[in-house]
Amino acid sequence: MAPFGEDSWLSEFKTVEKYGQDIMEKINERNKLRRNGGNYNKVQSDVRIMLKNFSKEVNNLKQSLLKASSRYEMEKQMNSAFQQESGHSDNGRSSLLVADQRRQPSNPFDEPETYVDNNVSIDGMRRQQQQIIREIIDDIDVRMDQTNTRLTKETSHVKRVTKKASTCGMLVVIILLIIAIIVVAVIPGH
Repeated sequence: MAPFGEDSWLSEFKTVEKYGQDIMEKINERNKLRRNGGNYNKVQSDVRIMLKNFSKEVNNLKQSLLKASSRYEMEKQMNSAFQQESGHSDNGRSSLLVADQRRQPSNPFDEPETYVDNNVSIDGMRRQQQQIIREIIDDIDVRMDQTNTRLTKETSHVKRVTKKASTCGMLVVIILLIIAIIVVAVIPGH
């Protein structure tokens, strides 16, 4: 649950952002292990699992942002419709709204638009917020794609190195066997 006055998606974004940083730290740890030896495969597996979870969290965040955006749009349309109807006969609706307002705290979206700092309307601020949300989603998508691309490249590199290492190991064993055969052949039997 988000603290009072904070959008729920914002706390979700902070959690996803922290998880992304944890993944980058794990990738750096994996890269160090590759250079220094160590338990590279375990860390690689952890990174893959973390990336899958991160992808799910990003999708959840994206859905939360889209819901918040559509909620703002609906509130705006409802306020607009209510303001248009308020000029017409309401057949007692306004008295119901007044009674309802006494039970609940006032909603700032119910008030008519006022101009705030630097002549930016509330509508303008909502549009800016929606634009920022879209930019955040786009940025997360781009970074996710970059991370997936890097992970794919690193995985193929590790496969190549592993294949070369196993080939080299086989050549060493073959050479040692040839030397052993030569030594046994050269030494006269007793």
